[in-house]
Amino acid sequence: MFAEFRIGGDIPLYYDETGRLNFRIQFGYFLTGQYKDNYNSTFNFHPASGAIGVSYLFNLGE
Repeated sequence: MFAEFRIGGDIPLYYDETGRLNFRIQFGYFLTGQYKDNYNSTFNFHPASGAIGVSYLFNLGE
């Protein structure tokens, strides 16, 4: 079983009548660690992750 803590958000960069352009940032940290079949104490690490990107959300309403 894996458990990960994540935090992040979207920062709006541009609005118009057709939609919105966002800048996205996200960070994560494994709480449980990773294990091998032949477990030893040197392999139980907790990896961290990060991501950045952009997204465009279309306005399909009025």
